[in-house]
Amino acid sequence: MHGRFSACLKCKTKLPVLWVNLMVTKEDLKKHLLSMKDFISAQCTAFIQYTRPYLHDTAAKAVENKESIIKISVPLVLIWAALYSCSASQRLVAQNVSDIFDISDDIRFQYAGKPDYWGLSTQTVLQEKMISDSFIKDGKIHLAGGEEILIGNGANADVVMPRATSFDIVLPHLNKAQCISYAESKISKEDIVKLQRISISNSSGVYAFEWGSGKYQLPVKKYAGKDICTGSDNTLIWTIQ
Repeated sequence: MHGRFSACLKCKTKLPVLWVNLMVTKEDLKKHLLSMKDFISAQCTAFIQYTRPYLHDTAAKAVENKESIIKISVPLVLIWAALYSCSASQRLVAQNVSDIFDISDDIRFQYAGKPDYWGLSTQTVLQEKMISDSFIKDGKIHLAGGEEILIGNGANADVVMPRATSFDIVLPHLNKAQCISYAESKISKEDIVKLQRISISNSSGVYAFEWGSGKYQLPVKKYAGKDICTGSDNTLIWTIQ
């Protein structure tokens, strides 16, 4: 038994042919890696050479179209600026109209125990400090946007006479766009019940929007002021009861 074991140790066992074929030496591996590197480099070079004309043409067209791009961009920027300006203007009008009714509330509170608004005028409002100091600047009444308003009776804001149960808040010197915006501005449900009428006064006459079934009705509909407001010097009058 011992002899057979010794003889087995001395024999040389051959590996299967498949194993031998799969074995790769260090040198062979290095050659394969270098070959792959060269292949990838060649492909990248070919790709760059193939795409370079297209990139060049794209850059050239961009330069050629620069003037066209500018021509298209400028009107778009102007349109955006106009829309932004219009939106900001509408917000200012809405705030000013809200201020008008805040001022009217302060005046109505002061006259709550009286039978009428006799003696009311811009001057009496200022002298008796009927409204918030935030609306008073340099001895005049101003809205949040800086526009001056007058208080009294009619477009000239005259002193309110005895037995008058309403008064006017007057916003003068409006151009056509401002006139339309103020006339058609939305009024809250809480404030509109205090309103007796809205009047537009200009060189063409006085146009009063009132409750009822007349030609000019409250609330003022969209585009209703388009044919009434003139190019300049329009006066808006809110009659509060």
